[in-house]
Amino acid sequence: MAQLGATTRVLGVPFKRFLVFECSVALIPAASDYSSAAVVDDPAMVAFVVDTFETLWQQAEGVNWAAVAAGSSAYPVHEQVGRLLAQGLTQRSVASRLGLSERTVASHIARLRELYDAETLFQLGWQMRGARAGGSGG
Repeated sequence: MAQLGATTRVLGVPFKRFLVFECSVALIPAASDYSSAAVVDDPAMVAFVVDTFETLWQQAEGVNWAAVAAGSSAYPVHEQVGRLLAQGLTQRSVASRLGLSERTVASHIARLRELYDAETLFQLGWQMRGARAGGSGG
C-alpha cells in the first residue's frame, strides 16, 4: 500500500471495532488478537469497509425499542437462541450475546428441539425456518 501512496498508521492499543470517519478514514483492528489498531486513509480500503458495513446492516434485524424499554423482548428467550443459532453463532457466542450461561443456552436448545421435534441443530433450524414462513414447524 505504501508503494501506492496510501498511508497506514498502527495504534498500539487494544481495539475490537471498525470505525469510519466521514467516509475518508477508517480505524480497524490491526492484529488477530485485537491488540492494536490500524488507521487507514486509502480511499479504496475505506470504501471496502463502508461497503462491508452496508452489506451487514442490510442483513441485521431491527430492534423493538418499545419492548427493550419495557424490559421485555419481542421473542421469548428460546426463540432468540434459535434465531442466533440460525445466524451461525456458536452456543458460546449465543450465551455471551444474551448474557446467559452456556448451560442455560443448552437447555433452551433442548427445549427448542423438543418443540420442533428436531434431532439435530440442522433439523431445528429447518423446522424453525418453516414455522416462521407459515409452515407447520414440526
